[in-house]
Amino acid sequence: MENKLQLRIENLTIGYGKGKTRKPVLTDLNITTECGSLIALVGSNGKGKSTLLKTIAGLLNPLKGNIYINNRELSTIDRLSRAKLISYVGTSYEINKSLKVRDLVALGRYPYSNIFGQLSDDDLKIIHRAMVDTKILHLRDSLISEISDGERQRTLIARSLAQNTPIILLDEPTAFLDIVNKFEMVNLMRQLSRQLDKIIIFSSHDLPTVLGNADYMWLIFGRSIIDSIPEELVMTRFLNSIFENSDVVFDIEQNEFRIDTKPTKFVKLCGEPYLCKWTEKALMRYGIGSDDYSNSLIIKIKTANESLFWEVVDGSETETFESLEDLLTHITSIY
Repeated sequence: MENKLQLRIENLTIGYGKGKTRKPVLTDLNITTECGSLIALVGSNGKGKSTLLKTIAGLLNPLKGNIYINNRELSTIDRLSRAKLISYVGTSYEINKSLKVRDLVALGRYPYSNIFGQLSDDDLKIIHRAMVDTKILHLRDSLISEISDGERQRTLIARSLAQNTPIILLDEPTAFLDIVNKFEMVNLMRQLSRQLDKIIIFSSHDLPTVLGNADYMWLIFGRSIIDSIPEELVMTRFLNSIFENSDVVFDIEQNEFRIDTKPTKFVKLCGEPYLCKWTEKALMRYGIGSDDYSNSLIIKIKTANESLFWEVVDGSETETFESLEDLLTHITSIY
């Protein structure tokens, strides 16, 4: 069985400056990963995500330590050979918007073209395949200025695929996308990492998008990185340790981040679990929680003729509300 390409980081310290002006950002990193993995590099702004990606790409020198690709130290690999191993798309990637989509994708073949930049038949096939894999073939004759942000990100990924490197680095590829495009982008990267057997590392500060989608999470914690399967970070409650001095918590049951609101009053909710969950979320904004043992006020959530309604049972009295807004107005008026 053929060994997979391996990226290995040993005792790596990254940052800026030299000598007395050195400013370490992340220190003593030790991580190993192989092809076929989608890795989310997660941390808040200014914590070193971009610096790490640029260091792995060879655009910045490490302050200490080494990066190895299949036991070859990165600094010993010449620029052209490195361009055949690692492709990088940064947040400030300058794109000539007068280019057509296919021309931007074709730029990925620069490590393989001759001094005149001429493309061979094989190059054209690889470019075509990259656009098919990223589902932008129908946009090939469109100008970059004519396509959406999501389509532009797909085009940049296609350019990396055309570069035909086993390692792809993307800095905040979902940053300016709407929620649908964010999940579609992460799903695309996951499929490509599997189908094409690549190491794809993307940075993000958007944990809800990462959870359940990335194979591994490199979570920046202080000046270190926790390398783990995302779900394990949830199960061990490690994610909540990040927010120790904050009102933000990760709710394991609800699989979401939220403000840690402590309810001061309670009602009993009855109905389909998903209806109770979303009614409770609305009530929690007003400090009202759900308690199965509360008999003072009961809210029954029902459906009829594809419509929702809420019955509030208070002792011997029952009132019916046909909208959540009316229910909240009533509950907050009596509580």
